[in-house]
Amino acid sequence: MKNFNNLPILILITINLLVFGSCEKHSDPKEVYKYYYLTPSQVAQSPYFTSNKYDTLSFFNTLGDTFTFAKIKTDTAFIKESSTEMGSEVTTYYNYQYLHNTYQTLKGNGKFEVWHYTKQKNGADNLIELSLTSKNIAYFADFVEIKQPEFKYYNEIVFVNQRFENVARFHLYGSEKYDIIQYNYVSKLDGLILSIDLKSNDSLFLVKK
Repeated sequence: MKNFNNLPILILITINLLVFGSCEKHSDPKEVYKYYYLTPSQVAQSPYFTSNKYDTLSFFNTLGDTFTFAKIKTDTAFIKESSTEMGSEVTTYYNYQYLHNTYQTLKGNGKFEVWHYTKQKNGADNLIELSLTSKNIAYFADFVEIKQPEFKYYNEIVFVNQRFENVARFHLYGSEKYDIIQYNYVSKLDGLILSIDLKSNDSLFLVKK
């Protein structure tokens, strides 16, 4: 992994695209290497990698506990997959970039980490994943702005006397079909702003800056 710490991530992604793009490398006639990078517009779909707005951020819950985290590093690496074509026996190696933020816990118990994937292994494209205290939260970055009928959208919403604009509400299903167990509210400017556990009624709110 490469550690960038305080370097502007958006500039680094732009340089990657200018130099590499989605490129192929041929070192062997039987091997093809393809690299896919997050684009600047994809990285800009959350504040975690393009802004220092929430290099330090806080959440509080319905019990009145506060959780504060400070970003200590940003790194990047690749999800790797491969496939071999029958007959020609040419193996193609696919490399999908992801970004990762690690945070130090300043107050409260738990941790906070963020990943932004070009593509998860055998899975979703352009996915943002967060680990917040004991919660694991994931959402499609495109769907924050490109509205989907499955999700709910708000031009403006107020939580605990805090006003947020252009918010998407995603949901998490339980073991039963259509059994929604968690709501997650997300905006492009502020990232995750609220997570509600419908089973326990516990909620985590972002302290807005």
